[in-house]
Amino acid sequence: MATDISTQPVGAYDVQPNIVSFDPLQDLTAKQLSVYSSPATEILFGGAAGGGKSLALRYIAVVAALSIPGLQVYLFRRLSA
Repeated sequence: MATDISTQPVGAYDVQPNIVSFDPLQDLTAKQLSVYSSPATEILFGGAAGGGKSLALRYIAVVAALSIPGLQVYLFRRLSA
């Protein structure tokens, strides 16, 4: 029997989260790993395009969001014109 979801109140769905295995250290380069494992509160990580800067930042953001309850992470990136 199909359920008409338009009549269900918000939050009334019995939804189980899709837990995916996540290994944040997989496929990191040596430079990305040093950034990831650094105890510093500010890190300068520069270089040419394709160096993995955005990937390292996204890895750190995901791990922090999974580790700290209620943490909200916002990533902004300037695009070249």
